[in-house]
Amino acid sequence: MNQNLFELLSPVLQTFLVGVVSVLTPVLMGYAVLWLNQQIAKGKASLSASQLDFVNHLIYGLVLAAEQSGIAGIIENEGRAKKEMVIRLAEQELAKRKINIDLDVLVALVESNVFKAFKQVDFPKPEAK
Repeated sequence: MNQNLFELLSPVLQTFLVGVVSVLTPVLMGYAVLWLNQQIAKGKASLSASQLDFVNHLIYGLVLAAEQSGIAGIIENEGRAKKEMVIRLAEQELAKRKINIDLDVLVALVESNVFKAFKQVDFPKPEAK
């Protein structure tokens, strides 16, 4: 009896969950973008225009370098390792230049520059074997 009830409810629950996920995904993405923008605005307020320009160029270059390092096998070719590399090197360079930036702001700038660097990349489709 329980098996029949489960078989009856399974498609209904699946449809319900797909609907919930479909509705919540854009909402959660919107909140993530809003949070990123708030963090970036917070960081921009504490930096001069030239410092902000330097930080953006530094992070953009480090994002590209981390991508190449992952491809070359110098570091693990996955997002977490590349992000850690960018943050570590950015913190070192910023400390040398006595530019203080909150870690949350730095992380938000890294995410923003990853998006900027790869938003228009068309990855080749795997060839059929």
